[in-house]
Amino acid sequence: MHKIAPVVIALALLALATSAFAQSPTARYAGMGNVGIAASDDAGAIGFNPANLASLSMPAGTVEKPWSGQLIGTVQLAGDGSLWGLNGAAYDSANRQGIGAGFGHQGSPFDVNAFAIGYGAALKNTGLNWGLSLSNDDNTMINLGLQYNLPMTEAAPIKLGFVAADLFNASNDGPFYSVGAAFQAGKQLLIGADWLDVSDVSTINVGAEYTLDNAFTLRAGGTNLDDSGRLTLGAGYKAEAYKADLSWVDGKNGADDQVMISVGADF
Repeated sequence: MHKIAPVVIALALLALATSAFAQSPTARYAGMGNVGIAASDDAGAIGFNPANLASLSMPAGTVEKPWSGQLIGTVQLAGDGSLWGLNGAAYDSANRQGIGAGFGHQGSPFDVNAFAIGYGAALKNTGLNWGLSLSNDDNTMINLGLQYNLPMTEAAPIKLGFVAADLFNASNDGPFYSVGAAFQAGKQLLIGADWLDVSDVSTINVGAEYTLDNAFTLRAGGTNLDDSGRLTLGAGYKAEAYKADLSWVDGKNGADDQVMISVGADF
């Protein structure tokens, strides 16, 4: 317990020290259609599904540590809202558990501020992860997440995700239910789809990520496919413990094109 206490305290202070836009994606997920209910596997998972914190993807050298960590900072370079944020996560690979926190800001014309902090853990020998998160924008909400790993073969697993947001109806509109699926074809191709808020005003997102080698990644997707739809594109580069991602989201209905960049480090 003494090994995780400093990490828990640090992430709690990170989340509570300032405001954040909890649901804003990092550039990685923005480039692949903002898909992450089942697909997210890094510090950006706190904005999608807290259960995914129990299955974070970490470099081979960090899994031998009792706890490994990751930080991702994101800045919007062009588009409406002047978005910026920081996500952090810590992962205990031996016990399949993780914690995460996020904060940031989305400026005019949205003027959104919120924070999120969460915990996820695996249920042994079941393929099932569960997670809880606390988030706040105008209301403080408690959110439940589930992730189920269904391996067809060792090289081609399917992940299913479920999120019940605002469990106790703090917003007077919840709870909100979302589902997602992700298919990992070998080590190169990841395909995902999310159906957000299935009980009310639904949003459908799809996306894919293709790794050219151990360093370069290409991404594409579409958001709001149930409505007007917006094309997304992205690219990433990773060098050992450091990575950088760039995304572009097509502007529609009077909105500007959105360009974001994220930089991250594993430790």
